[in-house]
Amino acid sequence: MGGEANRLRKRPVKFHNESQASGDTAISLPPFAKFDQSAVVVLGLFRSLDSNAEAPEGRVEFKREFKDGDVEMTLSCGRPLGASDLRVFQALVAQATDSYVGVAAARLHARLGDGAPESPVRVNCTLKRLAQVGGLGSPGAGPTNELIRHSLKRLSDVTIAWRSATDITSPEPEAFITSDGSINGHGSVNVTFHSRLQAAILASRPGEHYLKVGMHEARCLRRPCARLLHHRLAHMNEGAQTEHGYGTLEEYLWTPSSSRHAARSRGAKLVPAIKELRGIGWRFEKCEDRDCFLITRPTANVHVPVNEATALPHRVINRSIRRKVFEELDA
Repeated sequence: MGGEANRLRKRPVKFHNESQASGDTAISLPPFAKFDQSAVVVLGLFRSLDSNAEAPEGRVEFKREFKDGDVEMTLSCGRPLGASDLRVFQALVAQATDSYVGVAAARLHARLGDGAPESPVRVNCTLKRLAQVGGLGSPGAGPTNELIRHSLKRLSDVTIAWRSATDITSPEPEAFITSDGSINGHGSVNVTFHSRLQAAILASRPGEHYLKVGMHEARCLRRPCARLLHHRLAHMNEGAQTEHGYGTLEEYLWTPSSSRHAARSRGAKLVPAIKELRGIGWRFEKCEDRDCFLITRPTANVHVPVNEATALPHRVINRSIRRKVFEELDA
């Protein structure tokens, strides 16, 4: 592990809930963020790693191919991303979503054509603001700013290549987010988003799809596994019910492992994560005849059009460990 990671570990950042987001009670925080489905449903982009620590160099590069209708995409990253990276990414997208609400409404009322030119979606804000929006540590504090800087560096390494099924040329990878330079002396950052992320942020017309993450919920989640699980389950419409196998939930958070020790450790982390989600209104009900949960997302007043995610096959998990998890959740 590199020296930067060790310094982060020596000065851990404590994450907090919505009520602790800022000492200024009058501050306005974005209520939700609109994501392209590639940033939510692609398995393995964000994983449960060591808390706040930079991923070690030399790991196998993350690369995942997937389809969205007739569009084929490849998402790549040189090193795995963790829950702290997800918090920063959500903060960036939430800030952009909030900043471009008026632009999205104008597009809807103007009925712009598909070929109409539009300015790139950008976010220019301070590190303190990102910390407040993402629910990261103590806004403006040194360790929090350091964590955000490292996460921005890792997020800038993520690339996406996409083409329609009829294209014959190989797609050129493009950055998911792009920073126009280093963070300035005032602690501000300027970030531009990939066109797919931009399309989701500006989505307002019929047929335009996006996945909605409730940031008021996300900021209340303290545990990394709870934050990761909450983000991954955003493929569900608000108020919808979907069955998820125990093994599916585990694969949302970790790479597959046949180790019994890993299964015990993961079960011990999954239980409090589910309890946190229950605490903000999500329902997890055990299925009667199968090792799975019927999950219900809280209902909101606004309907969000989404593309249905393909369910993952249930993995075989050690029965005693699986039974213990269900018993602890029923306690």
